[in-house]
Amino acid sequence: MEKLAIYGAGRGGRFIFNELQKRGINANFFIDKFIDVDNVNGIPVLRPNDVKNFREPLIVLISIPQNIPKSVFLKFKLLLKEFNLEKYFFCVEELSDLFSNNYLFNLTETIKRFPFLIKIVEISGRNFTKDVEFLEKANSIVDYLLDKKSLQLYQSIVKFRKTLNPAYLPSLSDEIQYFPENIFGKNLERLEKVETFIDLGAFVGDTAVFATEILKNLKNYFAFELDISNFSKLRNTLNLLKQRKKEVNFVALPVGGFSELECVKLSSVGPSSAINSEEGKILGLVANLDSIFINFKVDFVKMDIEGAELEALKGMNRIIKEHKPILAISIYHSNRDLVEIPKYLIENYGDIYNFHIRIHGELTLETVLYAVPKE
Repeated sequence: MEKLAIYGAGRGGRFIFNELQKRGINANFFIDKFIDVDNVNGIPVLRPNDVKNFREPLIVLISIPQNIPKSVFLKFKLLLKEFNLEKYFFCVEELSDLFSNNYLFNLTETIKRFPFLIKIVEISGRNFTKDVEFLEKANSIVDYLLDKKSLQLYQSIVKFRKTLNPAYLPSLSDEIQYFPENIFGKNLERLEKVETFIDLGAFVGDTAVFATEILKNLKNYFAFELDISNFSKLRNTLNLLKQRKKEVNFVALPVGGFSELECVKLSSVGPSSAINSEEGKILGLVANLDSIFINFKVDFVKMDIEGAELEALKGMNRIIKEHKPILAISIYHSNRDLVEIPKYLIENYGDIYNFHIRIHGELTLETVLYAVPKE
């Protein structure tokens, strides 16, 4: 008889274990390469190498959302390892040398196999049932999406979030986040003129590593990160990059993006740190980009700032009108963002940009709206 294992012994893995157990389905063990315990609630926790040569039939349910496709992972694997960033990315295919793909289910496949596990989206920190009324306005967006793929993805996201029906869960893009070839050209020729890149929500510098490899004419990289713990790691990454890319001017700022200069309270939870006036306990500074980049031509702006994207866009009105930078804006943090951010850009800059959408993570996480200047 096949044994059942859960990959990931964190909150997601434990949720899956408990939900399965309630229904008489017992997992035999967890598999986790990071957690420093031998068991969770009496269930063994094995290391990947412990099951590398496992001979018995084994079904492995993945509890971690994939956030990087196989092609990108393989291309940048050594680079991510060099910068000690590989732990921030998860690719199901990296497990293929450990487990037979016939028995390996990514998180989307796991949920489709066991639909009652759909509540795991709450474990990811996202409440897709909140502000669901905004999804009723989604039809006003679809006519402005330039390509068929964007239209299909956006409609799937809306249907999934309205119903939480796993059947509507879309697949993630097979391209690198913020730099998809099927938007910027096979050889990324639309990015050849990018000299100044602004990274709002730079986290630990992961996007900087990709950008410096992809943007051949890059001269200035401005990285904004409000969370002080992330900022420390970000500076380490940029210091390493300075040694490799001496022609690039790297600047790290412990500042967030917003519509104006303010002192705010921050909820710090690693990659999901966010401005939160009610729950935040850490003081931080946010600023509008228009007041900072007065003497720079801005070519590309990436934003992943946990729901503050709309305010940050309002704070760069002059930059958009004068420089028409490429925009890569995260819109997945809430149902409100999914509609209001595209709506704002379409209403105010629809004559400047073409719009595309791509999904770079499971459960509709890492959904990015790309605004590309019309030629």
